[in-house]
Amino acid sequence: MKIKTKVVGYCGLAGFMVIILGGYVRNLLSTPQLEFFPLHPQDTWTYQVQRPAAGVSFPMTVTVKGEQYIEPLHTYGQLVEESHLIPLVIQGEPTPRPQEYAFPVAYYVHEGFVHRNMSLSYLNGHLVDSDLGSAETQFLPLFLHAGTDWESYLNAYETDDRLFGQGGRHRHHAVREDTLIEVPAGYFRDCLRVETEAVSISTATSSKKSHQQDVKLYYLDWYAPHVGLVKSVQQDKAAGGTEISRMELVAYHVQP
Repeated sequence: MKIKTKVVGYCGLAGFMVIILGGYVRNLLSTPQLEFFPLHPQDTWTYQVQRPAAGVSFPMTVTVKGEQYIEPLHTYGQLVEESHLIPLVIQGEPTPRPQEYAFPVAYYVHEGFVHRNMSLSYLNGHLVDSDLGSAETQFLPLFLHAGTDWESYLNAYETDDRLFGQGGRHRHHAVREDTLIEVPAGYFRDCLRVETEAVSISTATSSKKSHQQDVKLYYLDWYAPHVGLVKSVQQDKAAGGTEISRMELVAYHVQP
């Protein structure tokens, strides 16, 4: 499955009237099992995330909790939990201490696309809005295949007063990968490679916005059929650029 390494913040949301319209419509709007993005309950993926410039490497485990009503979004969706074991530098200690961070992410379907919301957190065991405004509309098309082009909008974060915020439009193009993709979890054939050009801009309304430069980054994401995301690379140029981060699949358990 696709979880890009935009750790700074993992997009406007439209709720479905599923409660009013009943269970039939709820089932119609449920997140389907996609060939390149399966989300069965208890499916798990473990990735190794690397950031060469920062000298940081840490594991990330993704677990599907299942479909449920996402109260903060007022809609049904698939709840996924991302668990990051990030090295934390503590003053006085010779080596960084691994610190676990868990982030709930909701995926839901609307108008032919899978959308995701990362602006969630747990409070006393209940899902609540974290007020970060982190979401991505049109994250993946329902019918993803070679030759598919689409745009998504990622809102990395935005405060309620809009004094601080970062977001941008991403252009995606999917192509069939002709070579085997090798990662620690094994070899994968018949992958789709999604090439993304991402432009990040300030969404703040403050006067400082005009002094901030747009940031353009490029992503290569490989999806294996019936497995999901197996590899993701972030770089500063479309070809031959400096690698900023890399994420590779180490282990997985996906229902057939």
